[in-house]
Amino acid sequence: MGPAHLRLSAQACTMPLDFSKIAAPSNADTLVKPREIFAALPKKDPKYNYLRDVQAEVLEQWHARRDAVDTRLKMNTGGGKTLVGLLILKSCLNEGKGPAVYVAPTPYLASQVVAEARALGLAVEDDPRASAVGRGKAILVTHVHVLLNGKSKFGVGKQEIPIGSLVLDDAHACLSTAEQQFTLRLTSKHPCYGELLQLFRSDLEAQSSMGILDVEQEDPTKLMLVP
Repeated sequence: MGPAHLRLSAQACTMPLDFSKIAAPSNADTLVKPREIFAALPKKDPKYNYLRDVQAEVLEQWHARRDAVDTRLKMNTGGGKTLVGLLILKSCLNEGKGPAVYVAPTPYLASQVVAEARALGLAVEDDPRASAVGRGKAILVTHVHVLLNGKSKFGVGKQEIPIGSLVLDDAHACLSTAEQQFTLRLTSKHPCYGELLQLFRSDLEAQSSMGILDVEQEDPTKLMLVP
């Protein structure tokens, strides 16, 4: 019996291509007006089917003044300010004013901002060193403790990570945290306390000769400012 022969034959299989499923570039990455960006977002959750009147009005007024260095926006609690801030930063990215940073007062609130951004279909990152942030392709969402601290994730000197546009959510709370971050607290028993008191004693005595005596007596109700 001769050797067995195995013949394999392949039949060409053709599948029609559905070009409708190929996503076209989104206008949301090129438009500048926040209201138009919102309307063009292709992957936003159905719950975002329209902007509230107050959101639309604030966005229009911001857009008219978008070249101002510092702008303060005031909205009532529950007015949808997170969405407004995210659309403003997306507008800034589209105009080439990146990196764009959204700063929340706490880590928990930052996580809520990330969730809302993703529900809108906006690209976000939580790492200042993420390449998408540096290339202006994603919004950095962080909290004030990351932005202001002694070991900056934004770098120092020539290694600084620039910030092109910044939204500070709940500015009063963030400013309070900033004050705490840059305040040194020492008890009267700390070795440096006495040295600092002696260093500034003459200036404090010039302010109030009685006040400096109260401080030296460790009166807890007495407060003096170092000039």
